[in-house]
Amino acid sequence: MTDCTYEYFTVFADSIDTTTWVDGNQSQFTTYLIRDLRDIVEISIVNCSFDIGSNEVIYIKADEFVSQFGLTGVNNNRQHSPTTKAKLDGSITRIPGVASGRNVFNQFDFDTTVRFINPIRRLDRITTRLYDQDGNLVISSGTNFITYRLKSKSENLCV
Repeated sequence: MTDCTYEYFTVFADSIDTTTWVDGNQSQFTTYLIRDLRDIVEISIVNCSFDIGSNEVIYIKADEFVSQFGLTGVNNNRQHSPTTKAKLDGSITRIPGVASGRNVFNQFDFDTTVRFINPIRRLDRITTRLYDQDGNLVISSGTNFITYRLKSKSENLCV
């Protein structure tokens, strides 16, 4: 069945190229799109693989995809400052950590869909940041990969 209302895009992001790192850190990297995308109404993570050692959990956040509906609950036993809570709030998702090796997530593990009532009018980059359970940027010892799926509200696709 043809969907004449939306266009779908797949964006592959990684930290292979050191020029994409933000502040020299592999756990925050920027992917520049070849062409601008317009009117993004939904995003999700198809898969990701991170080499970040042992963490209880990994929060995945992209500066361009912060939604008012992406609230993050925190454990009352941890002392989270308002700054830490703000870093974690608006995350796309969080994935369980592993004791050692690579963290791997696939889209069917659980839903990571984020919807936007007001579409993102223009998207030319995605800045991904990986945080641990305490709101600190994780220490990455290798290359990180993430695949985003973007849904764009477009018109006249089936004319």
